[in-house]
Amino acid sequence: MAKIDVMRVERGINELLFHPQIQEWAGVRAVEQVALFSHTRPDGRVYSTVGDGLTFENLMFISGLSSYELNDTSALAQRIVNNWYNSPTGHREAMLSASSNLAAVSTYVRNGTVYIVHLFSDRTMFFMDFLI
Repeated sequence: MAKIDVMRVERGINELLFHPQIQEWAGVRAVEQVALFSHTRPDGRVYSTVGDGLTFENLMFISGLSSYELNDTSALAQRIVNNWYNSPTGHREAMLSASSNLAAVSTYVRNGTVYIVHLFSDRTMFFMDFLI
């Protein structure tokens, strides 16, 4: 169980389910962070316009990592989650929101900087889930 889900379960909150559509949207947002590191998209729209049903977004970028640090994805993920959890700006609230059901993370690396986006949704299912 991922650390975020452990924290959620300890507080009586549902685990987050992964959704590939949300990961696709997180990938778009990760690339957009290169142009504008913000919850606002480079075209001026709010982050949630990248997809339907998004409720929260956590962002981070990390520069100057060694190749060892870049390749130790477990330690890097733990560092990111810890930074969000200890952040005073609402990241913890996003991770622990009882209204969130779905989530996905995406990263984008450019010129040695890792851009990380974690998107959350209050949806339980998307229309595309019926097309399988």
